[in-house]
Amino acid sequence: MVKSSFRIEPFEVKTASEDHWHRYFALDEAIFREIAPDPNDPPQARAMARAFMVEPGPYLHVERWIALPAQGAAKGEHFIGFGSVSFYTPQAPDYAENKHIAFAEVKVGEPYRGQGVAQALLRTLLEAAVKQGATTIQGQAAHPAGHALCKHLGGTMAIEEAENRLKLAEVDWSMIQSWKAEGPARAPEVRIQSFTEAPEADLGVYTQVYTAVMNQQPMGKIENQMVITPQSRRVQEQELKKKRIEWYTMISREPDGAISGLTEMYYSPDEPHRIFQGLTGVAERYRGRGLGKWLKAEMLLDVRKRYPNLKFVATGNADVNAPMLSINRRMGFKRYIGFSMYKFKVNELCHRLGLRP
Repeated sequence: MVKSSFRIEPFEVKTASEDHWHRYFALDEAIFREIAPDPNDPPQARAMARAFMVEPGPYLHVERWIALPAQGAAKGEHFIGFGSVSFYTPQAPDYAENKHIAFAEVKVGEPYRGQGVAQALLRTLLEAAVKQGATTIQGQAAHPAGHALCKHLGGTMAIEEAENRLKLAEVDWSMIQSWKAEGPARAPEVRIQSFTEAPEADLGVYTQVYTAVMNQQPMGKIENQMVITPQSRRVQEQELKKKRIEWYTMISREPDGAISGLTEMYYSPDEPHRIFQGLTGVAERYRGRGLGKWLKAEMLLDVRKRYPNLKFVATGNADVNAPMLSINRRMGFKRYIGFSMYKFKVNELCHRLGLRP
């Protein structure tokens, strides 16, 4: 039954009851079912999602709220909605560049849309953003209701992106093998190396290359800039280990020892059917020799053996990143779920929602 009145209260993830967690995931998974093209596609593993929510790491501060029926929620009843806002902490290496940005997330269950729940959640998280001194707020929309709300509130489309997927059963493995064979021919004496922890001897140089390659990607109107330092890399490695996620990286090393390119994958035993492809890139001065194709081919061949239960590779790409999309499409990646990043000026959004900035 649709509830026309509601209340909003904090969702304290470190002390939340199992009943509250069950209701949160019921809401989250119902919305995922609405946007997932494949009805048999399992949602994100609850254990992994919960681990990231409880322990976001030292570089993010996150506040969360739930929307409940005004008269209280019976045990097992779904939440009406959920909202969160995130900020970089002063410990983050890119805090100076990004301290003005807040990241918002709002979800509302289908029976409760159009009743002001999303705007009420937005007001709540905006108040937190104002307290933190944020001047820009960014949020991602994949569901039509999210797009409609962002446009209604005057959001600027910052970038259009998509999750693209590669089913291993559909891969042209002879082509991938040919890419691997072409690598040494086009880039003689270059070596491909792999690791799950960045070697100490390479840590400083590697994080410089990683930061440069990350920020060379087309980012549309997104404001945040990434900075990776040796210390933050070690912190990220430790945080992922706590969550049982293997961060598997391959690099290309030039004859003089320089690191010229990289590709990375994230694998969780909680989701043995899939693996996530993270950053792939080649430093500008080393482009034009097929290193990106070689790295992607080597990685794909390797993870097929390393993780025998894999069904597909998922990755996120900006629609404007033509070079990477070209490689991915030749590999067989297909668009799965599209989403857009919207951004707002905090003072303008406050005005639209009737708040004082």
